[in-house]
Amino acid sequence: MLWCNWQHVCFWYRRVGVRAPAAQQNIYYMIIIKRNEKESIDRMLKRYKIKQKRTKLRSQLKDRKHFTKPSQVRRLQKQKAIYIQSLRSDEEKRS
Repeated sequence: MLWCNWQHVCFWYRRVGVRAPAAQQNIYYMIIIKRNEKESIDRMLKRYKIKQKRTKLRSQLKDRKHFTKPSQVRRLQKQKAIYIQSLRSDEEKRS
């Protein structure tokens, strides 16, 4: 949900991947961009996009688009760990 006026740009999002008690699972966080004096809307939106990348919001939304089985998530994590380990071992061999 996006909310915008000339002074603030806010975007509500739900944090995914954080294990919390059932009462706290529907906690929503908000990205707030305050407008500085003499700042254009384009610059505000650019700061918003940078902040959005930093919080990994877009990747979370993309991941939630389709259901991923827990076994597939574990397999992908394992493949990524093997890949990173191979990169590190190759780097050590070169040194």
